[in-house]
Amino acid sequence: MTNYSADIGEILRNAPNLIKGVGIAEGLAKTFNLATDAAYGWWGTEGDMDDFANEMGPQVREEDQKLESALLALSQAVQAVYDSVSAQATDIQKPQNDALDSINQASSDPGSARR
Repeated sequence: MTNYSADIGEILRNAPNLIKGVGIAEGLAKTFNLATDAAYGWWGTEGDMDDFANEMGPQVREEDQKLESALLALSQAVQAVYDSVSAQATDIQKPQNDALDSINQASSDPGSARR
């Protein structure tokens, strides 16, 4: 027989720390966007005879999009971990609650105890 135990209260108390991670990732994305907006166009004016600007503009936008996508994926991953931890805590708590209910019922009605 496999035995396991978990401190559900501790799990549920610490789970909100994971949500802070979601906020951090979202904050990084906002900070990144503000920083890149401030420097937008550093490569020059595209469309003119500026070969450097014509080459760098699309590359910069592509890299910005990749980083934004990565930060969004990070945020979603942390949210998924939070959801998983919360669901597992509930799955663990249900049999514990069922066992406590059975114990309470048995102690209030000694004739119903399982033997």
